[in-house]
Amino acid sequence: MRLEKVAWGGVEAMCRKLAREIRAAGFQPDYIIGVGRGGWVPARLLSDMLGVRGLCAMGVRFYSGVGRRKGKPVITQGFPLSVEGKRLLVVDDIADSGESLLLVKKKLAGAKELRFATLHMKPGSRFRPDFFARRTGKWVAYPWEKEEMRGEKGKSF
Repeated sequence: MRLEKVAWGGVEAMCRKLAREIRAAGFQPDYIIGVGRGGWVPARLLSDMLGVRGLCAMGVRFYSGVGRRKGKPVITQGFPLSVEGKRLLVVDDIADSGESLLLVKKKLAGAKELRFATLHMKPGSRFRPDFFARRTGKWVAYPWEKEEMRGEKGKSF
C-alpha cells in the first residue's frame, strides 16, 4: 500500500486553501460538522478560519482497521439539532470510497444548504465534495492518526 504522510503544516495549508475556496464561493455556514473521527481536526481549524462558532461532531464508522472496511458505514453519533433552515458545511479528512459522505448527505437532507469539504479526494470516490484540497490515490496518514498507523507488530508505517 502506497502511503502519503501529511504533517501538521500540510493540514493547516490545506485547511487555509479550503477556507479561501469556501469564502470565494460565497458560502457562510451556520454550522460546521466534523465527521468522526478523521474530520474533527480539520472541522475545528475551518471553524476558526471561517469564523463559524457553530461546530458539531457527527460519528461515522466504516473502517475496522487500516485499509479494512466494514460492510457499510454506520452513523454512531448524529447531528444534535434540526437541520431545517440551516446552512451546513460537512468536513471530513478524505473522500475515499465516498460511502460515508453519501450516508451523511442522506441523513442531513432537508438542510437549507448542505456543502461538503475534505482535505483529500480519491479518484474512485462515489462522492465528490464541493471543496477538496488535493487528489490522491494513496493511503493517507494524518498527524492525529499515530496509533491507527501502527502495523500489526507495533511498527509505524
